[in-house]
Amino acid sequence: MTKKIKITGKATKKELFYSVEGNKNFDFETTKNYGKKVLTENLGIQKNEKVLIITDETTSLIGKAFLNAGKSLCKKTELIEMKSLPFNGMEPEEKIAKEMLKYNIIILPVNSSLSHTKARMHASRHGARIASMPRLNYEMIKRDLKADYTKIKKLSLQVKNLLTKADLAEVKTELGTDISIPLKDMKAGGSKAGFYLKAGQWGNIPQGEVYIVPEEGKSNGKFVVDASMGTIGKVETPIEITVKKGFATKIDGGEEALKLKKLIKPLGKNARNLAEFAIGTNDTAKIIGVVLEDEKVLGTAHLALGNSTSMTGGTIYSEIHVDGVFTKPTIWLDGKLFMEKGKILI
Repeated sequence: MTKKIKITGKATKKELFYSVEGNKNFDFETTKNYGKKVLTENLGIQKNEKVLIITDETTSLIGKAFLNAGKSLCKKTELIEMKSLPFNGMEPEEKIAKEMLKYNIIILPVNSSLSHTKARMHASRHGARIASMPRLNYEMIKRDLKADYTKIKKLSLQVKNLLTKADLAEVKTELGTDISIPLKDMKAGGSKAGFYLKAGQWGNIPQGEVYIVPEEGKSNGKFVVDASMGTIGKVETPIEITVKKGFATKIDGGEEALKLKKLIKPLGKNARNLAEFAIGTNDTAKIIGVVLEDEKVLGTAHLALGNSTSMTGGTIYSEIHVDGVFTKPTIWLDGKLFMEKGKILI
């Protein structure tokens, strides 16, 4: 959760960075070492390559540590610090999008996710390997240093195969989630599990989710978000989202539900598209109110509203993509119990 501490007067960049929850005990050297690990192990950096790091005021010092990490590893490392954007999926300035086409590796620790933007998609098509890290903070970095990505990848691949084979997912929770999600002929992704070693590959770090685009216009039911919601953060009062024929038709709850309705209302019908169904596979991650980590937690699932064109099989574009994470789901795939109250039965 990017909770801000009250700052009187004009805040410095440093004050803004430390006002983000999770950055209080920031250590430059630890973060630099994490940057080296990401560049070498997760992104397979080569000496002749060029690296671009994009940050904003919430991640500025993390970006500088990554910049320092990359200097000895490759031909060129550059840092762009932009102003944080108001919601996930919003396009960056055109000059930044154009700059992204010039690099082999791009790292995106920013406040609002660029994963589902045309800018990211174009850079991927140009061959960039991309690590998207929205709302990354120092406490997440320390946890992710302990993650066993070989183990995560093994489980993710198993889950990916099951989701790809399934024609229908049915999801329920004790809080009221009850939704049917047709998946026939759709292909799941996420089995790379944080390793983006070939041209054009991209994903989150920290990683540990398997995702799939539902058949468009066919999902029906309700899902109840009790962990976190993209752009909004930690959910105190569960958000109940009713879905009919693949689009959210009703959003109920407390303050967070009101924020979500206000966020997507001006963006048109496509912002209400049920864009993604996904399952967490990372046993090191924990619920903290930041979707980047929350959606990876083993024992969770999430459904997203908005843009689906950034994922295999998706054809509906929106300027927004927001994930709603919920805990302890029970899931059936083609009528067979796959997960019971958050426990994967493989």
